Amino acid sequence: MPVYEGNGVPWNTPWPERSPSIPVRFSRPAPLSPHPRGAATQRPRRARGWLAFIAFGIVVIAGLQFFPWQGDPSAIRQSVQSLSSRKENPEPDKGSPVSSVIEPGETVDRAGGRSPKPGPKPVMAGVFSKPSGEANTDREANAPTVEQIMTEIYAAAKAKDWPLAAQRADLLVERRGNLSDRRLLGFLLINAGKYKRGIVELERLLEAGKADAELYHRLGHAYSTQRFHEKAFESFSAAIRLEPNNPRHYKCGATLIVKAYERGSDRFRARLSLAKNWCAKARELGMTAQELASLERDIERQ
Repeated sequence: MPVYEGNGVPWNTPWPERSPSIPVRFSRPAPLSPHPRGAATQRPRRARGWLAFIAFGIVVIAGLQFFPWQGDPSAIRQSVQSLSSRKENPEPDKGSPVSSVIEPGETVDRAGGRSPKPGPKPVMAGVFSKPSGEANTDREANAPTVEQIMTEIYAAAKAKDWPLAAQRADLLVERRGNLSDRRLLGFLLINAGKYKRGIVELERLLEAGKADAELYHRLGHAYSTQRFHEKAFESFSAAIRLEPNNPRHYKCGATLIVKAYERGSDRFRARLSLAKNWCAKARELGMTAQELASLERDIERQ
């Protein structure tokens, strides 16, 4: 198919056959450019970029014109302040017959009428709520008395339920908390096997100067279970000094010396003779041979 130039003459027509009256238009070749694709291909792209930027600016300006609150920070601030200052109940109109003075607790409806003060909120079924002061008062009223606690302690001790007895004695210390109550608590803790806390309670009495022979005796047992042999020996020695006619102190002191020596304490080797003397003293004070038989065998074996 022949290709025509701009004047309608085929491109391969010889020159003399061309019509001289019709001018022939020649296309100018594209100028050379160092860019591989030529400068002619770069100009349309730059033009399209500028057109897109101008269109985006027009859209932004139009949006600000139609929605001024989005672009005006002061308008946003005023809208937030108006929302925060809005009241729950609208104010009455100026022409409303409602008085301008409203008592505390009253509200005004939209029609300008005044509603009475709200009464107490109804309590839901099954829910009982009281102020903290009333709740504490009821708790104290329902709490057991000191006499009831003492009765529970004696009943648990009689049944040899030492953990329960120690628990009730702890409550007794919380309610009353004198030195005699702490003494009872320390004894029951040791009987229940809670030696560390029992030692703490009885050592408080030592610091207060309220120690006696029985307290030293109980401390000697507690120290012995915790491998505090020297403290246990001092406690039994103090109990013997305070009650020299009690055979229990001699027997328990002699038993401590033998056990401490068996556990590897070389300091108690020289005290084996003292253990033998304490065992003999316990026999003299009325302790039977059956009660001292195992202790005497242990001393002779050493």
